[in-house]
Amino acid sequence: MTPHAPGPATPVAEDTLVDGRYRVERLIARGGMGTVYLAHDVELNRPIALKVLDPGPGLDPEGNFEERFRLEADTLAALNHPNIVTLHDWGRAEDGRFYLALEYIEGPRFTDLLREGRMSPERAGRLILQVAKALRYAHKHGVVHRDLKPSNLLVRVDDDGDEHVKVVDFGLVRVLGEDQGRTHSGLVLGSPHCMAPEQVRGEDVDHRADIYALGILLFRAVTGRWPFHGEHATATMIAHVNRPVPSMASAAPDLDLPPGFEQVVRRCLAKDRADRYPDVATFMVDLRRALGGRRAEPAPPGSVAAGPDPDTSSTVVIQAPSPWLRPLAVALGLVAVGSLLILGIVALRVARAPAPAESVPAAPAPVAAPAA
Repeated sequence: MTPHAPGPATPVAEDTLVDGRYRVERLIARGGMGTVYLAHDVELNRPIALKVLDPGPGLDPEGNFEERFRLEADTLAALNHPNIVTLHDWGRAEDGRFYLALEYIEGPRFTDLLREGRMSPERAGRLILQVAKALRYAHKHGVVHRDLKPSNLLVRVDDDGDEHVKVVDFGLVRVLGEDQGRTHSGLVLGSPHCMAPEQVRGEDVDHRADIYALGILLFRAVTGRWPFHGEHATATMIAHVNRPVPSMASAAPDLDLPPGFEQVVRRCLAKDRADRYPDVATFMVDLRRALGGRRAEPAPPGSVAAGPDPDTSSTVVIQAPSPWLRPLAVALGLVAVGSLLILGIVALRVARAPAPAESVPAAPAPVAAPAA
């Protein structure tokens, strides 16, 4: 018989050995679907993040939590990307609860960075572009995150001071094309401040809900405020559906934004998902352009990469001209070169020609010496 899983308020005690391998050291964070602990893998002698899942009261009305857990584990195991947290192992603890043994990232959450104050558009852009890389990879593999929020982004700082983002908690993902019944029937999943309007309405969700969340994160990081915020969670969710997108200047009047930056954010936050970016890759192109450069990645067809930007370590991209303009450009170039050659020959002949007689000044008259 399967052991009865304790309620979500029952913590795993420190020094507990889970599944004979993971020794719990301390609590890291609590979430709607589980609790995360710092634990030690006694077999491989390394720290791990142990996520103990628990549906909690009322969150598993159909009794299919085990199936959804296995879907999450299989999904995470299939994702291999430098900006996505690595799943090392998964299983079931002695008390009946399922767990995920995840890569441990030592560093702050995006939430902690936001508490320090507003970010420059450049810093926020660098961090969110890393999140976008993770999503671009996941979406190509048919996975939608559905719960992007600051607490699901971990930031590690390397020895050079560079910030590296890891996206965690794909616990609310839906694998595109899979049976809709695998998710909570009739239950809205997500975080109120970051939910797309279609999520609030309980509609089917695709990759464009993640793009909406990218816009929310950029707005919050740069202005210091959420674009939609109500007195309670329900009011906040309704605002996503009914309230127009505020300008970033209304949230922070002293903002100095790069040209085009706000347009990128507003397109992400379109109420109708058909008006948002069609994919994350297109979003990344526009955001990089707004920030004044591009990361060192292969340039898209039709573009020519120039030298690196010393301020951003990016590449400036110049769009190649249309094919029908090229013959005209060549002809104009030949005319210009020919004109320069003619002018040079004329100038050389003029320089070698003798000056006219009247132009030669007369020698000065001798001056008589004064009488003694």
